[in-house]
Amino acid sequence: MKITITNLQNKIRISQRLISSSAKIILSAENCPQKRLSLTISTDKKIRELNRRFLGKDCATDVLAFSFVEGKLSKINPYSLLGDVIVSADTAFSNAEIYKTSPREELILYIIHGILHLLGYDDITPAKRRLMRKKERYYLRKLKIEN
Repeated sequence: MKITITNLQNKIRISQRLISSSAKIILSAENCPQKRLSLTISTDKKIRELNRRFLGKDCATDVLAFSFVEGKLSKINPYSLLGDVIVSADTAFSNAEIYKTSPREELILYIIHGILHLLGYDDITPAKRRLMRKKERYYLRKLKIEN
C-alpha cells in the first residue's frame, strides 16, 4: 500500500509516518484491495475552492473524499488508486478548541472519516451516520488517538 501525503498548510505539525501508518491500518482492517491512496492536509481556503468547484458548495469543510473506484472511474484506474482525501488543518485546529480535543486528533478523525467515505460508508441517514461514528470511534481507539 502506497500512501502519498501532501502537506499544504503550516498550522499543525504533522507526522507523515503517523498519518501513513493510520491509513494503512484502516485500509488493511477494511480489506481494501487498492494499492494507493492520496491524502492532502490543506487549508480552509483551498478546501473551500475544491468544495465549490467539485460539489457546488461555497464553504470550507473538514474533509472531502474523491473516490476513484466508483462507476466509470474504476474502469480507467490502472494504478489501483482508491482516491483522494483532503482534510482542513484550519478546521481541525478550530474544532479542537470546540470539542476539547487536540488538533492532531481532529486531523486523524477527518482522515478516518474520508477513508471510510472512499470505502463506501456514508453519513446521509441517521442509521448510516451512527455506523460511521461507531467506525470512527473504533479506529481512533485502535490507533490510540482518542483521549
